[in-house]
Parts: sequence; structure tokens; C-alpha cells
Amino acid sequence: MRFSTTLLAISAAFSMTAVANNCFKDWFYCGHDLMKTGEYEQLITDTLKTQAKIEFPTEEMKKHTLFFCNDDGGITYKKICPSGCAFGGAQTNDFCIGAVQ
Repeated sequence: MRFSTTLLAISAAFSMTAVANNCFKDWFYCGHDLMKTGEYEQLITDTLKTQAKIEFPTEEMKKHTLFFCNDDGGITYKKICPSGCAFGGAQTNDFCIGAVQ
């Protein structure tokens, strides 16, 4: 029993670390970048449903939405990018195309 409890705790820690290491806190990310780097697709869907109040987010919507990476590796909805969301480059925030920076 003790072994399985320890194994479960270690497994949970690795799961949380895997997500937390995929985005860097205090950076902005397009949905498509988050989906390339980790297991964020379900989190993006859930975030759009709860924070943006979008009941059925489309794939394009998920890809072209700007998110903020929280301290814990979670994400916060910022805005949908009507003209698309662009990769900002290495160590640079992603951004909405056509938006004033």
C-alpha cells in the first residue's frame, strides 16, 4: 500500500511538472504554440469555456487565442485574435496580428 501511494504521488508530480515546464510564467502564448509544446489542448478548451464563456470552442478559435502563462503552468484567457495569433520568436511574447502592442 505504501509503495502504491508513493508511486501515485511521484506520478502526479511528474504530470504537473510536464505541463508546468511547457510554458514559461509571465509570457503570452498563442493557443497553437501551447498545443505544439505540451498537453494543453484540453486546458485551452476548458479555459475558453470557463473564462471566455464560449460553450463550443472551434479548433481555429483554440489556435488563435492569446493566453497568459501562470506561475503554476496553467493559463489565463486574454483574448481571441480575429486576424490570427502569431509566434513572437524565441524569448518573446506571442501576439495578436494587427493588434497594437
